[in-house]
Amino acid sequence: MFLSGSWDHSIKIWHLPTGKLQQTLAGDAAHKGRVNGIAVHPNDKTFVSASADNTIKIWRLP
Repeated sequence: MFLSGSWDHSIKIWHLPTGKLQQTLAGDAAHKGRVNGIAVHPNDKTFVSASADNTIKIWRLP
């Protein structure tokens, strides 16, 4: 798994072996500004994102 933050305010989850996009996190639950940073917890199930909208969000992967 690889996570990327975007100027379009979304977070994209990629499947590393294939390079294919698995999921895009966007909409009401997402940020209102570009995503500047992402940190993944060692359990690979939780990550935190930081945005230009001056917020951080904690996410849990299924």
